[in-house]
Formats: sequence, C-alpha cells, structure tokens
Amino acid sequence: MRVRYSLEIAFSAGLLLLLGACSGGTGPSKIADKPVSDYPVKIGHPYTVRGATYVPVDDADYDAVGYASWYGRDHEGRPTARGEAFRRNAISGAHRTLPLPSYVEVTSLDTGRTILVRVNDRGPFLPERIIDLSEGAARILGIQAAGVAPVRVKRVQPDEGERAALRAGRAAAARPTLPEQKLRSLRARLNEPTNDGPVASIHSATGFAVQVASFSNHDYAALLAEKLGASMHRAPSGIWQVLLGPYPDQHGAREGLEEARRAGYSDARLVNR
Repeated sequence: MRVRYSLEIAFSAGLLLLLGACSGGTGPSKIADKPVSDYPVKIGHPYTVRGATYVPVDDADYDAVGYASWYGRDHEGRPTARGEAFRRNAISGAHRTLPLPSYVEVTSLDTGRTILVRVNDRGPFLPERIIDLSEGAARILGIQAAGVAPVRVKRVQPDEGERAALRAGRAAAARPTLPEQKLRSLRARLNEPTNDGPVASIHSATGFAVQVASFSNHDYAALLAEKLGASMHRAPSGIWQVLLGPYPDQHGAREGLEEARRAGYSDARLVNR
C-alpha cells in the first residue's frame, strides 16, 4: 500500500537559524539571557532539515531508545529553538518533535544512571540519535567522555519544584538507577527497526497500522490525517493517533513504517489494529 504524502511543509526563517545549534552549523549570534518560563508550551509546525521532514507532536507517552550526543561551549549563549539562551552547564536537551519545553528522564543504557532533563531545543539531525544533551546533562549522566552513548528517553511530568530547578540551570533530585534486568530489555530494543520509538506486539487479530504522529488536539490530528489520506483513532490515554493502514501482515506493516520514516516521520511506530 503506497502512502499519499502531500503535507505542505512550512517553517519560519527564524527556525532555520535556530536549528544550527544542534546540527553542527555555525548558528546565530549569542543573545542576552531572559527569564526562563515553561509557558506557553510550543509544539510548532512541520519543518525540514537535510531533506528529512519532522512533525512536532504532543506525545505524552513518548518512550524511546537510541543514542544521545551532547553540545556545549561552541553554542554558549546562542538561542535555542524555544528562544532561550543556551547554557552549556544547565541540564537541558534537544529533541526533534517533542513540545518545547518538555521534561524527560534520560537513562544511560550502559550504567542505568537516570537524570531529569528539560527539552528546550530542536535536534539532533543525525541517524539513530534521539536526543542532544547539554554539556552539563552529559556530565551528570556520565557520558561526556564517550561523546555518544545508548540511552532511553521517556517523557515525564515532574513536580513544579523540579521544573523550577531545571529552569534555573540546576539538576533535579537524583533518580533511582535502573536494574540490570531492565537495562537488558531496553538494550535489546536498540536492534529493532524503530529506534526512535517502541514497536508494538506483533500479534493482532486485525492486522497492523503505522502511527505517523499523535496529538492531544483533535483538529491538528484531523488536518494531518486529511493531508496523508490516513485515519484517526483515539487512544485510551485521550491522545489522537494518525494511522496508516491497517496492513494484513507484519511484512506489509514494516514496509509502510519504513516508507513513513523515509518521508521524515522519524517517530513513526507500529501499532496493533
């Protein structure tokens, strides 16, 4: 089943400048510090970098494994995609599609160490990497020397005290270290085709679908579904899923998944239908 991708991509010139922070470009000039706030939360329009299209989504259940890298001194003081000045020693990060800001727990799959990170930037735009960490976050997580390390990234909703600490550039309270049994399970997911998100169980009475994106807002989901010729489904969590398919078997579903990912929907995943 071929997918009709007709989504018109639009993004501002300002965003083009901001994307340099995590993609290795020269980036814009430094900006003055201003008060850091969590509101309003920004999701943003679809955008294209290096030929790949990314669709920001408000995915409350985001939980993915992949690789983390970090950025620091060369970007100090430059604007993040949220418009805040980047602080290399703050505990922050960059993600391609999560709302800005979002809060995620990042776990090193080598050690099980877990930290809370505030996402306020866009990136990374390299294959298999799912988050860019600030130098401060990489240091606390213990991956600064390695440069690139396998991680789990899970979206969470911390209390206001922890949010305030991260907004001020301080680390939140330490998280429990993940046990080895759990780490083995997460490491196994690194070898699955969808490194940017979990793969659903492969057993289903009705077949499979590809979730291209998910939204808390019905109208956003409907707009994307119409553009792609896709269907919509409301998950038990209340999130609206935009789905391609269903496909009759796993092989067809994986072909649909790969086609969606080639079209730039890097957070696409298989789901049962």
